[in-house]
Amino acid sequence: MKVDSANMIQHSDKTHTKIIIPDKVKQCFWNIFSSGLPSGYDIEALRKIFLLNLMFFLGSFFLILLGTIEFFLRDFILGIVNLSFFLLLMWFFFYLRKTKNHNFVSLTGTTIAGFFFFFLIAYGGIGNTAYVWTFTYPLVSIFLLGTRRGTVFSLLLLIMACTVFVFGGKFKFFATYNFYLKLRFIPAYITIFLLTFVMEKTRELFRRRLESAKFEIEKTVGKLEQANKSLRESEEKYRTFFNTSKDCVYISSIDGRVLDMNDAAVDFFGYDSKEELWKIKIPDLYDKPEDREKYINVLRKQSYAREFPINMRKKDGSILHALVTTVPKKDDDGNIIAFQGTIRDITDQIKAEKEIRILSKAVEQSPALVMITDPDGKIEYVNKAFTQITGYAFDEVKGKNPRILQSGETPTSVYKDLWNTITSGKSWEGSLKNKTKDGVDFWEKDIIGPILDADGKTSHYLALKEDITEKKAMEEQLRQAHKMEALGTLAGGVAHDLNNVLSGIVGYPDLLLLKLPENSPLRKPLLSIKETGHKAAAIVQDLLTLARVGVAAYEVLNLNTVISEYLESPEYEMMKSFYPDVEVETRLDAGLLNIFGSPIHILKVVMNLVSNSAEAIGIDGKISISTKNRYIGSPVCDYENIDEGNYVALTVSDSGAGISPEDIERIFEPFYTKKRMGKSGTGLGMAVVWGTVKDHKGYIDVQSTEGIGSSFTLNFPVTRQQPAGVQVGLPVEDYMGKGQSVLVVDDVKAQRELASEMLKTLGYCVVAISSGEEAVEYLQNQPADLLILDMIMAPGIDGLETYKRVLKIHPGQKAIIASGYSETDNVRAAQKLGAKQYLKKPYTLENIGLAVKLELKK
Repeated sequence: MKVDSANMIQHSDKTHTKIIIPDKVKQCFWNIFSSGLPSGYDIEALRKIFLLNLMFFLGSFFLILLGTIEFFLRDFILGIVNLSFFLLLMWFFFYLRKTKNHNFVSLTGTTIAGFFFFFLIAYGGIGNTAYVWTFTYPLVSIFLLGTRRGTVFSLLLLIMACTVFVFGGKFKFFATYNFYLKLRFIPAYITIFLLTFVMEKTRELFRRRLESAKFEIEKTVGKLEQANKSLRESEEKYRTFFNTSKDCVYISSIDGRVLDMNDAAVDFFGYDSKEELWKIKIPDLYDKPEDREKYINVLRKQSYAREFPINMRKKDGSILHALVTTVPKKDDDGNIIAFQGTIRDITDQIKAEKEIRILSKAVEQSPALVMITDPDGKIEYVNKAFTQITGYAFDEVKGKNPRILQSGETPTSVYKDLWNTITSGKSWEGSLKNKTKDGVDFWEKDIIGPILDADGKTSHYLALKEDITEKKAMEEQLRQAHKMEALGTLAGGVAHDLNNVLSGIVGYPDLLLLKLPENSPLRKPLLSIKETGHKAAAIVQDLLTLARVGVAAYEVLNLNTVISEYLESPEYEMMKSFYPDVEVETRLDAGLLNIFGSPIHILKVVMNLVSNSAEAIGIDGKISISTKNRYIGSPVCDYENIDEGNYVALTVSDSGAGISPEDIERIFEPFYTKKRMGKSGTGLGMAVVWGTVKDHKGYIDVQSTEGIGSSFTLNFPVTRQQPAGVQVGLPVEDYMGKGQSVLVVDDVKAQRELASEMLKTLGYCVVAISSGEEAVEYLQNQPADLLILDMIMAPGIDGLETYKRVLKIHPGQKAIIASGYSETDNVRAAQKLGAKQYLKKPYTLENIGLAVKLELKK
């Protein structure tokens, strides 16, 4: 080893060499024995980790050495145990380095070491000397686990060793020891244990005392630092306020010289720097210099002035509204020697107060209802519009809860949602149905939200309300119209499918009756089937009327004639049989003008209205039917903007129970009825009335009072045309065919078969096809005298497209369009192309025969 002379230090006459260990070597040893922990880590944990690592290395060295020797001496068991324990020490070393969990390693390692040392005592080893390792166990257990746990572990090993000493001779595996070794082992072990215990206990005691002393010192130092901090804060408090205050803070002499001012004063008065401001005297900052003399007189009398209002002037000459707070500084004799205080700019505040006054007037005069409540919901303010609409004076609602406006018709859940929303800090929007002081219901649209104070807490609630009663009524009318339109569409679809089903019931009886003799017993049931089919077809017709797609034959007619026909009909007689005590009177205008409409539908309307009136009366009462001409001079906006002009009015009144306000809004809905089963129809009666009037471009006026009666007035636009003559039905011989070829095209098999059978019966040569595409293909190869085309076919092309393609093959081809609906745009388009006749479903022998006859004559 080389020794540097520079490292030789002279002490008296002796020379000593100081060995310098490089920092990298130090760091390497520290890193190994501390398991990579920094030097600032918990000292107690570092101590145990150092002890553990030291024992790992020392134990590993001796275990390898002794294990190797034991292999040479052929003590393989002890050699394997030593090397195995070495591997266990190495595992503990790396585990400790990775986890730093010295408590687990100490406890587990000490436990395993105890069993290892016990094994050495029991086995004996070479020359029965392995027990020597046992003397290190008190050091290991007490240093690593502390005095309590270490004592337990050490004594347990001693007890186990004594057990071997006493009973070892009885087992072949256990080593045997002579009496003197046992006598020396026990006191030697106890001595090492006691020395270790005393040393560790002393260390623990002193460590606790040191920690307690350290805590007290840190506590005392903390108090001193806090006292110092408070003192500094106290010293800087005034200066901080002086420099950072947004208000102008000043100190002035009694003659008005500026002694000191903060930075805010520069901006406050609009100057460029403090130096420039200090050249100004305080009286020059007043708008009126005499105001300062008045202010000083106040200070002399009161010793101070708090928020005294004074107008001051900035550098640019603008007026500054300010609140001045001043405290005089006095000498020992009580004489004022200076003034110190603050000046607060309230110019914006005065401006804001002016704006608030304007806003207050705007709120008071607003057409919207304005209400302000406290956080508990008690009313503090309402504007003039509120009192005008609700009828409550301000004094009547002040201090009360807004629930005084509740009508009882708004669900409780709405109010619960409203309160939960606004109390959570959000705004609530919605509609409420309330009532006025007089009990009149009205609808209002509300926006209600919290008003927050400077701390962000709710101080009040603001409610802005708009009276939407009229708007709500218009929306309800529009909703009703949309609902009726949707229900009508549904009814139309159902009716279309029912027409296909009814075709056989209506059509086949005609064919069978032609083939049966007059005295056949089957004629009566067939006639009953035919009558039932026609009744079902009438119901389908009601659905089509509701859907406003019914096939209706319009003509010029007179309402008086329709009413007279009804009063002579079997339906009227049936109604009278149900209600014999109901009196029906008529007041018909003799000069009643004509209308253009469907006699069947108008008759149905009269029948439904009279039947409903009789049902409403029940046992005894009167029904009045009247007609008159009327002129509407201005458009009626309540019913889809009916134009002005001449109308015929049909009124049906009764003295029945009347209709409730809830029901009167629904009486025209399909299937809505409160009638008794057996005396009512399908629930479509009033819906048919509504649909028929709409189709005839008229409107309905309903008046009803519960307990008094109801009145329905139907208005139809007049026509100047004259009625046509009465048509008489033709005998079947007049529409028989002469073998002409007819091609029937329909996607429904039952419809094709029925039409084919009827046409064959009438003497035509018939071919039936299920789609438009097949019809086009068929006509490319052979002609047909006439086509009967179903307008709606699915899937595939419809009747219009089929006819267009056929005309390209056979221009001028005669055709009939058939459908259960009315003449739609597609039907009219087909008629323009040449298919003039329109055939209504369900088929009857007469309507299909006449349609074919007329089309073939073209």
